[in-house]
Amino acid sequence: SEEDIALALIFADKVWGSNGRINYEAKARVRLEKIRQYECNPNGQLLPGDTYSYPANPSYFAPGWYEIFWDYEGNILWNVVKTESYSLTKKAAHSTTGLVPDWCSWSGTPDNTISPHFGYEAVRLLWRMAVSYSWYGHIDAKNICIRPMNFFSNIGAANIVDGYKLDGTPNRSFHSAAFVACAAAGTMTGTDRQLAKTFYDECVATGANDYYGS
Repeated sequence: SEEDIALALIFADKVWGSNGRINYEAKARVRLEKIRQYECNPNGQLLPGDTYSYPANPSYFAPGWYEIFWDYEGNILWNVVKTESYSLTKKAAHSTTGLVPDWCSWSGTPDNTISPHFGYEAVRLLWRMAVSYSWYGHIDAKNICIRPMNFFSNIGAANIVDGYKLDGTPNRSFHSAAFVACAAAGTMTGTDRQLAKTFYDECVATGANDYYGS
């Protein structure tokens, strides 16, 4: 949420400027400084919080955001965070499905103390990577989406459920718009326009049928 807030403040500064009632630029720069100070380490690891550093959460990684942060404030740490985020995500991804765990070690091993499965945390990785590719053409972002998108296209948009083991075995049974939406976002990295439309249409048809779907 911190990095999303920072991004929103930067966008607000670019759209409306910072000479009015709200100084968006000042707020953005303070937010970025706090994230670097409390939620990153010198190795480029984006920590899961400001009071704990383990385990890692791949769905927090947003490389396209870090490109913007680097451009906005010129701190090289954002490039290090971007590189480390891609590196850990690739280590954590299942060799066949490409699915990543909700939580994992800094070496990519699924963490059993919270959730080692592809659930409501991990599913967000697809849209963060899809946006990163759409904005900057990062080949790593595209490659991270390829295997999960093959997995979901083989399942079919209407049959997606809200949780899987990393090998692709379903471990939940609810058809949530949140999962369909993130899969739909993943199609932004490909060239199959019909697949993209199918996933989009299924997301709209599913609707806000749960908290995350809303």
